[in-house]
Amino acid sequence: MSAKSTKGLTVHMTKAGVTPASMAVTAISSASPAIATVADTSGMLTGDVALFPASGFTELDNKAFIIGVIDATTFEILGADLVDTVGTIDVGATVAHYSSSDMVLICLSALTLNVTEPGTVSTGTYCDPTTSIPSSVVEAGTLSLAGFVDITSEDYQELLLAEDDGVQRIIRVTLPSNGYLIAPMTVSLITWDLPLDGAIGYTGTGVLGSKLRHVYS
Repeated sequence: MSAKSTKGLTVHMTKAGVTPASMAVTAISSASPAIATVADTSGMLTGDVALFPASGFTELDNKAFIIGVIDATTFEILGADLVDTVGTIDVGATVAHYSSSDMVLICLSALTLNVTEPGTVSTGTYCDPTTSIPSSVVEAGTLSLAGFVDITSEDYQELLLAEDDGVQRIIRVTLPSNGYLIAPMTVSLITWDLPLDGAIGYTGTGVLGSKLRHVYS
């Protein structure tokens, strides 16, 4: 195993008010990665984001994936393992395609994943006050974001919009020669760092809607 540098790492987030391109999916292979068939892949690029609202496969539904190898009518769904699936494609299945123009590059100075420990519910009694059971509410964790304030920068404006509207975005971290990290995220808090001498900075918290997944070909 060799260490990989973060040099060249990029972080993108879907923009406010974006309506992704939607197209019918006629087939999805039981493979790893799974391959989706559509009428035409024009406009798709490797690294774009694909979201399946209702495909018939629990492994795909309402989850974001990365588009891998593309040809005229098919594309790889990086991160989708359907080898052992019991699903079948639904009539009317669609894919939502987020292109590069639907996302904004966020120029962060730091990005940290905070994993939430599984919760418990107390079932203690006077006989044994220490007993508990796992909580049915499972949190996926948070992302801590940090950067520098520039009101003329699109990425700073988009982060403020994300905090204000509370609408879930998709965040994609491109790891140089090491795949992608992807998850839905809701920006819940932006605060500011105002040093006596130095750059005006901000920190933010993104609440993950599902586990941050590492996908690669």
